[in-house]
Amino acid sequence: MLAVLASGASADVLTPRLAELGGQFGEAFNEFDARAGFIETVEREELYDALDAIITEAEAESGADLAWAGEGLIEGCESVRDR
Repeated sequence: MLAVLASGASADVLTPRLAELGGQFGEAFNEFDARAGFIETVEREELYDALDAIITEAEAESGADLAWAGEGLIEGCESVRDR
């Protein structure tokens, strides 16, 4: 995700890619959950906190406001939430 953000492309270009990455992130945890049944509301919030930490790190490194990037990641993750 950091590499995508570091590409220097515009938000219009990157937002769909970040949503895709967020969806892949969510799908991976859905697979874990299907096997072990461990993801509940608290765990899902922790997953979102991890995504937020990635954006916070990218903001610190770039000095840019990347709230839009976090929204794209969460949107993608939410899109696969109940699969």
